[in-house]
Amino acid sequence: QLQERNSIIKKFISLEREIVYEMNMRLCAPEIQNPCSMCDDILNGKTTQ
Repeated sequence: QLQERNSIIKKFISLEREIVYEMNMRLCAPEIQNPCSMCDDILNGKTTQ
């Protein structure tokens, strides 16, 4: 049961990361003149906590 809970927590964490990534990608869209400071990291595939 503990392992099941851990896998659920991991799913939530990865889902949260995906959502943050999506939002940042929208902020980092090329048509935006002043992109967010994290753009380079995001586009290079680095995720920040």
